[in-house]
Amino acid sequence: KAALQRHATFLKGEPDWGVLLTGYTDQQGSMSFNKILGMKRAETVKQQLMAQGVPESAIRTVSLGEEGALCIDSSDVCRRMNRRVHLEMRKVGQGHLVIPAAAVETARRS
Repeated sequence: KAALQRHATFLKGEPDWGVLLTGYTDQQGSMSFNKILGMKRAETVKQQLMAQGVPESAIRTVSLGEEGALCIDSSDVCRRMNRRVHLEMRKVGQGHLVIPAAAVETARRS
């Protein structure tokens, strides 16, 4: 939580920066379930950053599920290492952080 607080403080003070949150899982369960679970992990971190004042437009989430595993054995240690969210912060410019109006309209119709 302390690391997320530091990232949130930085992102709030740097409007040209954005963060990509990538969710991962261990190799238990189906690939489709793990994609969903990885996204839930990333979305949870997104909600925590937003609760600390980071604008939603500065955050993107994706899930790689079990792809990108750090280790592949079935030990508890390995499974814990694979259950994670990576944060990648980059300077992208405010113009690139805005969600296009067409995407917003499409989402409203869904």
